[in-house]
Amino acid sequence: MTSVWSTSNNHPNPQLTSNECSRALATFLRTEPLISVATEASSHPSGVVSLYAQPYVYSGGGLGNINECHAQSLQVCLAGGTTRDSITFASVCIPPECTALDLASRDFCASLKLVSEGVDNPYASEYLLLHERIAEINKFLDTGWTCGEYKVPWNAWLSGVYGLVVLLMVVAALIGTCVVPMRQRKVQEQRELQLVAHQEEQDNYHQEEKKEQSTPQPSTILPPSQHTSSLWNAWNVRQHLNALCKHRPDTAALDGLRFGSILWVIFGHVLAIESSSGGGYNNAADFLPPNGFTTTWLGQLLFASRFAVDTFLLISGYLVVHVLVKITSRVTSVWKKYCATLPGLVV
Repeated sequence: MTSVWSTSNNHPNPQLTSNECSRALATFLRTEPLISVATEASSHPSGVVSLYAQPYVYSGGGLGNINECHAQSLQVCLAGGTTRDSITFASVCIPPECTALDLASRDFCASLKLVSEGVDNPYASEYLLLHERIAEINKFLDTGWTCGEYKVPWNAWLSGVYGLVVLLMVVAALIGTCVVPMRQRKVQEQRELQLVAHQEEQDNYHQEEKKEQSTPQPSTILPPSQHTSSLWNAWNVRQHLNALCKHRPDTAALDGLRFGSILWVIFGHVLAIESSSGGGYNNAADFLPPNGFTTTWLGQLLFASRFAVDTFLLISGYLVVHVLVKITSRVTSVWKKYCATLPGLVV
């Protein structure tokens, strides 16, 4: 069963936790195997509090171990991610009697603290701390809860517009890459045939002129003008790939550096999303230190992708200077050289 409470849907703010949830929490907190698994399978409190520093960039302490939670007949509730435009920053493993309305109620943390009195278990204290921090962040981000199976509702209108735009782009790319160049080749062939016929007519005219000593004007066959729209050239994939892969001797040394930096940034962002939202990693221990993927040399290399920004700044500086040197080499006046280099120096 799926339950959702979201501020984006103008749901009424629940006031009190249900009695069924309170009774289930009291039993849950006093069952040491359940509370220990639920605490370890939920997000980590220290990761959740880091959202205060970067609320819309870093997504907390991962989503825990969802499979472990389900194995104990408990349900997973996601904090934050109830719409397409909000982040899922944490998850909690909780008894199935509690719904999203219970978690979003104003007195949930107070009720959890009340039923945990007399429970001498460090896992219960950490579990309570996690809920208190998630409640603060949920209030700060103005988001909600989703418990059970998480499904994003299908929006046929938006998906149709997006699909239509993609289809138009594909058709334009096919026309610009295949149809227009084929038409250009046919026009070029016709032009060459007309030029050959025109040349033959000129030769025949000169031969007859020598015989008759007359000066009739030969018929002139002008080649057809090519009217190729620059719009279709903008969609020519082959032309752009050739321009992209064109060998430039003066900047060839930068091609490999640019390619490597681009891949470094892409893979680094993918890893950052994986580490923050927990996507692809059900168990945070498989990803985080001391034995996770981030402790390997490849993980450290990808996490250091922020240094790729420095390589792009280095490349940009070299190219700016390279262009300025080319411009100033063609200018003899000192004043003109100063005016030509000033914009680049300002940038």
